[in-house]
Amino acid sequence: MPSNSADPAVPAKRLVAYCSAIASVAAAVIHFAVAGSHFQEYWVFGVFMLTAGWLQLTWAILAIARPTRAVLCGGAVLSANIIAIYVLTPAGSSHMRMPAAHRSLLKLATSTPGGDITMPDPDMQMAPGMAMASSAACTAKPTAGQQRAAVALVKSSWRGASRFRSLAAAKAAGCRAITPPGLPVVH
Repeated sequence: MPSNSADPAVPAKRLVAYCSAIASVAAAVIHFAVAGSHFQEYWVFGVFMLTAGWLQLTWAILAIARPTRAVLCGGAVLSANIIAIYVLTPAGSSHMRMPAAHRSLLKLATSTPGGDITMPDPDMQMAPGMAMASSAACTAKPTAGQQRAAVALVKSSWRGASRFRSLAAAKAAGCRAITPPGLPVVH
């Protein structure tokens, strides 16, 4: 049957490439969109989401620009691996859970505006120039006495510092700012 010149045929390989590229871009957008919440759970999950997103976006561009058999097969392998990693790791659970060593081990209620006391994340990032006293992970649960002492320390610290709620009050008491005064929190 002769082909109609007004109805150009799209090669099957190009059609598969376009459809797959659209699906890959959609998956990349989803991975970029959820990366932030995954970083809040555990930094490795966030890095996985961003890496998956960039790989999917890069592959989609390649699939449109050069829809070779190798590129199309590479996309299938990439997608299968992302799905397998997602299913086989904690990132794929219905409620993301960090590995036990990285979950907050303790939460102590305080009546201060500073909020509750929680055990620090062993992988937390320190501000430049700061460091933990020890490189060992902080995973030991404090005793009941240590917990009471921590709550008492927070309460007494808040009572003692409450007179410095304003920068003007702190300056009047002889304190001087060591961080730029325009910041939300001035030290």
